[in-house]
Amino acid sequence: MVSKVISVGNKVEFTKVQAAHSNNENSHIKKKVYVSQVSEIIDDTRIKVGMPIENGHIVAVSPNTRLDACFYTTKGLYHGRVVVVERLKEDNLYMMVVELQYELKKFQRRQYYRLSCTMDLQYKIMDEDEIEMFVKDGEVPPSDQVMGLKDGVALDFSGGGIRFITHEKHNKNDMMYVKLKITYDDGCREYLLVAKVIASAEGKNGRQNFENRVEFVELESKIREEIIRYIFREERRQRKMDLDFR
Repeated sequence: MVSKVISVGNKVEFTKVQAAHSNNENSHIKKKVYVSQVSEIIDDTRIKVGMPIENGHIVAVSPNTRLDACFYTTKGLYHGRVVVVERLKEDNLYMMVVELQYELKKFQRRQYYRLSCTMDLQYKIMDEDEIEMFVKDGEVPPSDQVMGLKDGVALDFSGGGIRFITHEKHNKNDMMYVKLKITYDDGCREYLLVAKVIASAEGKNGRQNFENRVEFVELESKIREEIIRYIFREERRQRKMDLDFR
């Protein structure tokens, strides 16, 4: 069940399980949420995750601590209760192994882990003919055949979509090509992806910039997995840098 739902790189949010006698007394207190990321699927009940970090500091979760967990996966949002069974250190990163206490349950909301970044990109609003061809064939042309691309700057992105700044405002449900260049350990790869505008609004800096949120449309599973793996590796690199600067 776990390996069919959860993947390496998925975001996970933890909240501590309160003792039964304290639930009513502290019901007015907002539970603190700790964010982490899936590092390895060990078996059908055990998952290795990064030790949560809060304000640049590791949150040392003790063994036998019970946690409510929300996993953000490509198949949707899943909830379960886990217990910490082991703590360890790998490549100067602090990790913990958690074990599921019961079967994961699915929520309807869908979300992917988002990586904050500053990345140049190019985009173009698709015209009616391009949309028709995409709907008909389901194929994206080579990136060098798409003309009239404009510049933008990504603020964050995930396996589900991207948020970026442009000099123009766009309409909700506009279809567009988004051209990304991502640098992997073995070189740079270029992607031309189809996306739909979810929102477009004026930015906060007052310089006639517009912030756009788009979601990828019919993204190939192979490309989505490549992007998710990159996001996971980059997040691990950033976490390691934060620890080195402490």
